[in-house]
Amino acid sequence: KRFTAVPPPPADDALPAVIASGERLYHQNCSSCHGISAVASGVVSDLRFLSKAAHESFDKIVLEGLIGEQGMASFADMVSAEEVAAIHSYLISRAKEDYEAQTKAAAP
Repeated sequence: KRFTAVPPPPADDALPAVIASGERLYHQNCSSCHGISAVASGVVSDLRFLSKAAHESFDKIVLEGLIGEQGMASFADMVSAEEVAAIHSYLISRAKEDYEAQTKAAAP
């Protein structure tokens, strides 16, 4: 499923250092499938477009393999819960950047 507009991302109050750590961890562990700077090619999920339910279950998806039947294996042996939270904050920040850019572009 290909999206054209980034939905409003959830609120996140992560500090810039946490987001930077999440970006580093994302590029080490996630970008090979989900794309550089969280921009996917369309073959796998573009994580800027996560649903509310996916945001709420993000840690279970990554650490417990909640959607393993869809191809997303558990990464519990690769990242900690704290690191998953940082990755999630990075993804929210990327969604926020793109959401704000598209909102500004659509303004009269």
